[in-house]
Amino acid sequence: MQTLIWFQRVQNYAARIIVLLPKCVTNTLTELHWLPVKYRILYKIVLTVYKCVEDKALEYLKELLVVKDNNQVLRSQHIAWNPQSAGIV
Repeated sequence: MQTLIWFQRVQNYAARIIVLLPKCVTNTLTELHWLPVKYRILYKIVLTVYKCVEDKALEYLKELLVVKDNNQVLRSQHIAWNPQSAGIV
């Protein structure tokens, strides 16, 4: 957790240098289209998994991901869902 805080401070400092602001970086990150460090890490993980599943990643990454098919039949698959009966339409 301490490392994330440090990286976030580095990112905030870089944003202040780019925009030449003394403080208050919250809106600056949005203007620069930068994700906070925590969400950028999460985005990169999700993107890498997506590329592996879609067979667009490097071979060594695809080998690390094991995709399991779920052949189990769920109760919800037998129920015909009707939006009108659910009160949505």
